[in-house]
Amino acid sequence: MAEAVRASFLAYPDTRMGERHAGAETGGELRPWLMGAIGCVLAGAVTLGAGSRIAMRIAGMLTPPEFIGTPTIGGNIVGRVTIGGSIGLVWIGALGGIVGGIVYLVVRRWLPKQPVLRGLWFGLLAILVFGRLLIDDGTDFRFADAGLQVGMYAIVFLSFGLLGSWWAERLGRGLPEQRPTTAGYAVVGAVTVVGLATLVEPVMRLFP
Repeated sequence: MAEAVRASFLAYPDTRMGERHAGAETGGELRPWLMGAIGCVLAGAVTLGAGSRIAMRIAGMLTPPEFIGTPTIGGNIVGRVTIGGSIGLVWIGALGGIVGGIVYLVVRRWLPKQPVLRGLWFGLLAILVFGRLLIDDGTDFRFADAGLQVGMYAIVFLSFGLLGSWWAERLGRGLPEQRPTTAGYAVVGAVTVVGLATLVEPVMRLFP
């Protein structure tokens, strides 16, 4: 009886070690996904946040004098640049990076393996996700040339796609290998084209 109890006691640590080993394996599997998402968050802060601030500043410098001091949709004042507003944009960009990171990690297996093509396609998906939110009712676009602003923000989103996908792959080493297929290209391509087509009408409204 004593020997049986002793054997059971000695076996217990092995069971616990097995459980810890299984937990470590699970954590190791999740780590690449988490790090990939962090890469997109960092890219969002840099491109969607700081990049948007640069685009806004360029638009502000080209704004006609009669619009200086006019409130924007977000409650900001045209022509006024504040540290708080810039920090807020960086935070908003990071939050956008979270959403973009989720999108990227879901669709990356169907995107091209070539880094530049993968990043540009991801950038188009970012335009699809955030474009309508940015355009809103077009009020902010009346302060400067609408075509210039649309072009600048397109560059911001494409830059997010390039930098976000690159950082996600660099930081998320260990992510499953991409396995693009013709069917995958067709599905993601169709979603991209249809989604971007829905933005044509709102964008055209920006040009009176």
